[in-house]
Amino acid sequence: MQLNALLALLKDDRDANFVEKDASGKTVNRWATTGIMTASAMSNEAALLTHKWVRMLGIVPMCNQAEYLTRTNGSKSCSIIWSRCHDK
Repeated sequence: MQLNALLALLKDDRDANFVEKDASGKTVNRWATTGIMTASAMSNEAALLTHKWVRMLGIVPMCNQAEYLTRTNGSKSCSIIWSRCHDK
């Protein structure tokens, strides 16, 4: 898949599912339908930049490769991300 096609899919999903405010009117800026699994071998600096970039986009499900591999069932976020990757 080309990068432009991937970016178009991400934009379409974000436009359709981004939540600016919750039911009580509080600003939440959440994008819970897309997640990211980060690498376990990155430096602290790279991890911090990745975290800031992901949160800036509003992505909620985020986990680390090592977190997923060291748990029997993975964390809830990792399980969501993994299942969505394999549903396609």
